[in-house]
Amino acid sequence: MDFRRSSHSDERRRRVLIDDAGQHLAETLPAPRRAAGAGRVAAGPAKTYLEAALSSRQRRVVDLIPTRRWTLLLLLLLTVSVATALEALYGCVALGYTPLCIDQVPAIDLARSGNIADWFSSCLLLAAAGLGVLTYLIRRHRGDDYRGRYRMWYWVVPLLVLASLAQVADLFGSLRTALLVLAGIPHYADAALIWSAVLGVIATAVTIRLMLEMRGCRLAVLSLAAGLACYGLRQAAELNWILATPSVLRVMAMSGLVLLGNISILLALSLYARYVYRDARGEIVRKPRAARSEKQPRRRQRSNSVASRGNAAAAPARAATASSSSETKIRVDQPHTAAASATPAATAPRAAAPAKPERTRGAAASSPARSATARSSAAAVTTARPAARAAAQPAEHAEFDEEGRGDNLSRAERRRLRKLQRREKRQA
Repeated sequence: MDFRRSSHSDERRRRVLIDDAGQHLAETLPAPRRAAGAGRVAAGPAKTYLEAALSSRQRRVVDLIPTRRWTLLLLLLLTVSVATALEALYGCVALGYTPLCIDQVPAIDLARSGNIADWFSSCLLLAAAGLGVLTYLIRRHRGDDYRGRYRMWYWVVPLLVLASLAQVADLFGSLRTALLVLAGIPHYADAALIWSAVLGVIATAVTIRLMLEMRGCRLAVLSLAAGLACYGLRQAAELNWILATPSVLRVMAMSGLVLLGNISILLALSLYARYVYRDARGEIVRKPRAARSEKQPRRRQRSNSVASRGNAAAAPARAATASSSSETKIRVDQPHTAAASATPAATAPRAAAPAKPERTRGAAASSPARSATARSSAAAVTTARPAARAAAQPAEHAEFDEEGRGDNLSRAERRRLRKLQRREKRQA
């Protein structure tokens, strides 16, 4: 059974696509310049690529940051699988499970320098340094970083590069030997211990500073802490504090701790780079901070409670003072009936002058009764005021001693109560 051949149609499609591409290229490219009088195309820069090759169409550097969870999980599984494969390969050869001898394959010998595991560790730290650079390119544009904390990446990235170089070359050992020779003590017994302490202090300080920087991403902080723990265990094994017996297990454990520490550092920087990238795009939802008024210091709460007790104790005194002040609103001056009667007398004509003595007699007759009433009210006020003051005195001075200072009141509360006392005295 023969099928229909479509060779002619395929060739036709190719010609149509080639013609369309050539037409688009001719529209985008500038017209060639011709030399005057020669009829030839003048030599000049020729544009032979399409617009897709321009920098605006290419990917940015920050696009190398792993932003998907599956990408991070794949990266973790890949690095752990490679480290496990290197450890298993060395164990199988060193323990005699294969006909090969470990001296015949020095590339997988973890006890020697320059093996594949060291190269892999160097690549991990170098990739971590690259992620640090990408993080810095975004982190430096944060708006609320007024103190410029992003500058820490200036020295974190070079330290990662030095650590990557130290994996394939004995950089720290060479530096330690050079310092001992320059100091005149090349065979110092505790040189390894002192050098390990110095490296431990530096690594701990850098890790703590990175944790403070990465505190917004908890997974990155946990991964960084795990890396520091792996480095600490490896250093303890090197000082024979743990796994002191020379064996294949000791070599595998020391190499595995270094690989796990480097993988943890790479994972921490990947997680934080993803966090910074998503934060710059506004994809991170931040929790609102609690108001400061909800959490008051214990001293302030105590002063507020004391002030409330003082106000409650002073309430009766204030009520008595208010009642006494209401009683003091009675006028005690002379009645104005004579003056009121004198006003129309002054405005009256001179012919009504004989009627003035009669009106003054009536006013004088009524004035003794009113003056007696005023004097009795004044006497009542003068007797009420000391009683009110005596009633208010214990309440006002309940929290004060002879000098006017309270036992449990703060300075502001004492000043406030003195002000209330002065105000009440002026009202009284």
